[in-house]
This record gives sequence, C-alpha cells and structure tokens, in this order.
Amino acid sequence: MRFTIPDPGKTRPGIQIISPDGRKLAITDGKAIWIRPLTSDEAYMLTQREKVTDVIWSPDSRSLAFFEVIGERGRLSRIEVAGGIAKTICESPLPTKGIYEHGSLFLGMTWSTQGTILFGSNDENVGFYRVSDQGGTPAVATKIDPARGELDHLLPFFLPDGKHYLFTVLAWKPETWGVYLGSLDSLESRRLLNQNPYWTSLVYTPSGFLIYYRDEKIWAHRFDPVRMELAGGPIPLLEATDGGENYSCSVNGTLCYRQFRQTISRVGKFDRSGKKVDSIGPPGAYWSLQLSPDETRVVLEECRAGAEGDLWTLDLSRGVKTRITRPVPTVWNYSPHWYPDDSRIAFSSNRDKFSEESNFTHGNLYVIALADKGDEAALLRSGQMKYLEDVSPDGRFFLYFRDTDPLPGSLWLMPLSGDRTPALFLQSAAGGKFSPDGHWVAYSRMEEDPRRSVNPKPSLWVAAFPSGQPKWQVSGEGSGPRWSRDGKELFFVSDGKLMAVQIRGRNPLQCDSPKVLFRNASLEGHWEGRNYYDVSADGQTIYLLEKNPTPPASEIHVVVNW
Repeated sequence: MRFTIPDPGKTRPGIQIISPDGRKLAITDGKAIWIRPLTSDEAYMLTQREKVTDVIWSPDSRSLAFFEVIGERGRLSRIEVAGGIAKTICESPLPTKGIYEHGSLFLGMTWSTQGTILFGSNDENVGFYRVSDQGGTPAVATKIDPARGELDHLLPFFLPDGKHYLFTVLAWKPETWGVYLGSLDSLESRRLLNQNPYWTSLVYTPSGFLIYYRDEKIWAHRFDPVRMELAGGPIPLLEATDGGENYSCSVNGTLCYRQFRQTISRVGKFDRSGKKVDSIGPPGAYWSLQLSPDETRVVLEECRAGAEGDLWTLDLSRGVKTRITRPVPTVWNYSPHWYPDDSRIAFSSNRDKFSEESNFTHGNLYVIALADKGDEAALLRSGQMKYLEDVSPDGRFFLYFRDTDPLPGSLWLMPLSGDRTPALFLQSAAGGKFSPDGHWVAYSRMEEDPRRSVNPKPSLWVAAFPSGQPKWQVSGEGSGPRWSRDGKELFFVSDGKLMAVQIRGRNPLQCDSPKVLFRNASLEGHWEGRNYYDVSADGQTIYLLEKNPTPPASEIHVVVNW
C-alpha cells in the first residue's frame, strides 16, 4: 500500500521521520515540529522554535529529540509527543556562528535503544558527539582523520544492538569515502560500502536491509546485524527522482520518504515596461540563461535532479532546445557564458568531484565548441568553489567568482593564453560583468558573510579593468548587472525590480540616478550573479526566466509492507 500526505510546513520543504512503531510522522520545516498520526487526516504542531535543524524519534516512539539554534548557540532538547515543555539534554560543544545550516541538519542524529544519542559536530576534528538521552556533557564518539583524506562524518544510524552504528564518511580520497560501521566502544571504524557520500542517508530495517539513495533510486542491500557484513548486491527498491533521499523506516516495515518537486521556469520575452511579449520554448527546471552575442539563441542551465545539471541552447525563433553537455549522474554543469564569436560556451562543472585541496572541486572551468560535436576542454582545475561570471569582449580573459570561507568571496581573472595563472581581481565581490569595450567591470559588493546575515543586501559598483582601480558605487543596493551594447546603460536588479542607470562619463565614471523599469516576482531572491535574465543589445528587450508562480511543493510518500 502506498499513499502521499501533504507537507504541513509553510516555511520551506523540510524533513520527516516515521516513528519506530510506524504510527506517526514527525515533520519539521526548520522552525516548527508537527506530528502526523497515520490514522488521521491532520497534523498537529508539537512545538515552535527559532530554528530546528534535526529531529529524531526515541526508540519507544513516545518522545522526540531535536537540535535547535538559539542565537549563536546550539542545543539538543527532548519533548514528549503527547505534549509538554521541552527539556534540555545538552548544549552544543561549539558556537554555531558562521555555519550556513546551523547545528546538524546535514550531519544527522540517531538515538539508540540503550539511551545514547549521537549528533553531528561543527568541529573540524570531531565527527560525532555522544550524550545520554537523560542529559550530561557530550563526549567525542568519532574523530575525523585528515591523513586518510576525511572531511566529515555524516548521518549516523544505530543498529538494533544499540552499540554499533552506520555512518557516512565524506572524503576527498575516493578510497576513503563510503558507508562505515562504528561502535560506542571504540573510536575506530571500518568501511562497509564504497558509496558516493553525497549526502546519502542511511537506514537499517528490521527485516535485514540497509537502505540508501543513489542515482535517483532508493536501494535495499542485505545486511547481517550479527556478523556486521553486507551480503549480495543492492536491489533497486523505489524510483525517487528530484532529491528523494530523505527517508526513514519503522520497525514494522513502513517506509517514508520525501519527493521534492523542482522549480519550473520558462524563458519569457519582455519589453522595457515589463509587458510580456512572448514565452519561448518548453518549460524546464532552468537556473540561468545568457543571450548569445548574435541574439539568435540563449544558453540554459537546467537542473536534472537534486545535484545534476546540463546545458542547452534554445533557438529564440523556433523555440527548439539542443543539449550541449552529456548527462552524467551526479555531475552538474552550470554558469554558462558565450564566447564573443558565438562559437563556444564556457562553463563551470563539478565533474572532477573531490580533491585534496578542498571538499569539492565545484566549478572547474571548461569550454565546449559548438561546431565540433561538443568537444570539451578543461581550462582551469583547482580545489576552490568557482562560478564562471563572464568572458571578456576580446575573448582573452575569464572572470570568475571564487568561494571562500569566511564569505564573502572574490572575483578572479584567468588569462586564456600563456600559463593561464589566475589572479585576484576584486575582494568581497560577485556577479561581475565586463562592459562592451572591456574597460570596466560591474559587480555586486557584499560587506559581510551573507550566511551570517538575515537579509544580506549587496551594493552595485563599477571598477576599472584590469587594475580594479578606481571604483565607483552605482547603487546602494543591486545585483546581477548587465550592460547595453553601447555601454551607455547599465541594468541591474534591486528588491525584485529591474533597474536601469545611464552612464554619462568615463573618467571619472558618471552616472544618473537609477530608474525602475518594472517589478517581476521572478527577479526576487538573487544576488550572487546567476544569469536569470539578460538584455538585448539595444536595451529594449529583456529575456527572463519566469518562475512558476506556485512555489515548488514536496510530497511525503508512505509505503507500507514494501
């Protein structure tokens, strides 16, 4: 028997866990916790907090433990499902300031039949902490081993004996990453499965299977809890596309998982007043677009699944899409930009996976020749997170954003000739775009780490190229700059509005006050410079990725006796 239930969360799609007795679901959207009995059509709110990052059931299904953030501190608490006041189990050993998702949302938590709770750590040297469900001081349960290339320990899950547990090791060495077996009796562990640890949840079912997510499917793999060994090979259990990797299983065999729906958009054509002229091509899960220099096509970045993406070109006269990158599981190609002569497209890609220098090699820079049957060449490989921002008008430079910690990041230049050694161009900058004459770069400037600000607001600037000096501020708030072909007008986005400013002088730079062209909901929520719109050479036509006005929903699927 299979059925779906609606998500009671209003803030964002969250996580859900079925109780061990299979009778209830605990659901959180990051602020509230709901309980949904499977015998009822309604969920009731158990508690409302400032920020909830993880929830776990007690083995007897009578209470919940949850990790919450209060100010800059994390706290592990428990509450009875029947209601009452939450009681503190322990405080987080480390402050949560500066963590994008505070606490252990992406690290996981598990509760043993012997009364021990394991929860994720923000310490770069500690994988999990352990603490009694009755309270106390957390103790180190696992340590991260840099010598083996380990980066993090994630998503623990206790086995029935209450002592052994499974968890995922994230590492830059493929021979290290995977699913591991740990024990409360030791800091040592051993690998069971060479599974790509890209946020892979782990579940052990009483029927003797280890369940995990891979390649848009949920798989079951026979596991012997006495010998602590896998047997046979994995069996495909369920199709679970679009990030269906958040799942849990009860003792009686009821499986619960969440199916996310991707944000669907379409290329819309608008005039300067915001009047829609046309919709072009089929809808899709598009994340960015850029108009070709000859204005006959746009290049689109389309999300294929939870962490995968491909690049396409769209013919603006015929509305026909053509794929230009090969679909590969777990590979995301993104941030596409045209070369000035329309012959090639440069882009970022995570296809090289992990590296010694960093957690991920997201953003290695590639170029693909459209006339040569999609031949691709890597132009820059390094360990930092990188987003290609622009190609210079003379085709001599790449401009890219490099992620750093702490944020904000910076803009870097890579020459396309010689030894191609990158050089820092601007600090605390993102969303850079060359002017048509190549003498200026418009960009967004962020004064602080946007992860630590409730509502970060970038300002819009222009800097001389290639020196980076002098700089002029164009607007107190703005992102996503685009130039008109003659360089006399600069477009940008501010608070969901498309703005335009006339550029009057060059040395020093002089500009008028920005003017509002129009407001559109699809312009909201962007600052990092992703190409969600572009402007024609004469500045009269705007191409915009129109989002579906209905926010993407998620469904909670329940499978009984799978």
